[in-house]
Amino acid sequence: MTVDTPTPQSLAPDFETVLCPICRTATGNELDFGQFKVLECDGCGLGVLSPRPTANRITAYYAADTYAPFLSSRKTVDVFGSIYRIVRKLSLRWKHRWVSRYANGKSLIDIGCGTGEFLVHMRSRGWQVQGVEPSPDAARVAKDQYQLRISEGHFDRMEAGDLSASVVTLWHALEHMHDPVSALRGIHGMLDAEGLLVIAVPNRLSLDARLYGTEWVAYDIPRHLYHFTPDSMRQMLWLADFEVEHFHQMPLDAVFNVFMSELNTVKRLGYWTAPLFVLRGGHTVLATLFWAMFSKQGSAVIYYARKRRHAK
Repeated sequence: MTVDTPTPQSLAPDFETVLCPICRTATGNELDFGQFKVLECDGCGLGVLSPRPTANRITAYYAADTYAPFLSSRKTVDVFGSIYRIVRKLSLRWKHRWVSRYANGKSLIDIGCGTGEFLVHMRSRGWQVQGVEPSPDAARVAKDQYQLRISEGHFDRMEAGDLSASVVTLWHALEHMHDPVSALRGIHGMLDAEGLLVIAVPNRLSLDARLYGTEWVAYDIPRHLYHFTPDSMRQMLWLADFEVEHFHQMPLDAVFNVFMSELNTVKRLGYWTAPLFVLRGGHTVLATLFWAMFSKQGSAVIYYARKRRHAK
């Protein structure tokens, strides 16, 4: 989903061109999003938004009334927000189950925690929790409404300080960071030798991403600065001295991504086409989930990583 805000052409000083953070190159196929472009790196397959809003400018694209993860701070919720809220509620138990399966402790830091619903859920299951959130509005809800311990700021630009936990989670947060490698290295210092890093990101090589192209909702231009594949995620984690222990698809994210992509198509063609695209969406969800079982290319993928064990 794109937002109607200033363009790279109209506000050149507020935009910057960047290289692939893994390969340090700028060569590859280019996806055209009108105002914005995404470069698919020839070396590692990572999608890179370039030019992109600078770190100082990016906050203009995160207004609480337009960004679904901050819907708890809104007075009203639209159709998009309602669907997001349903999927989020269903996913909380799922996330708890999978994180608990691989964790060696019950202290957790959620980076990009939004308004804090995941932290609240984990706290109710006996976990010690805290969050990091760049949005003052979202952080305020997490603090005031849920009494959570929140560090405000962009994690890739802040000192980790005394932050430490047995588990660090990033639920669709890494793709928003201007310097994801730096962020991962910071997390490395927060975890002990057996600590667990959990990262969930959209996968631009999934079946639904291929079918919907630039109308795939998980591109979320320009808020998503990077667009991962399993190979590029492994390589980025390796740069930060992590290695992937396990990964798998996130089924509920596939449902959300498909039907919100269908909504993008309906908006473009007219709401009279909705019945057809609801039917197509159902078939696309099933095809996406089935294809991911064999290809390992889910619509969204969750990665479990630990610090690399270096040979002595």
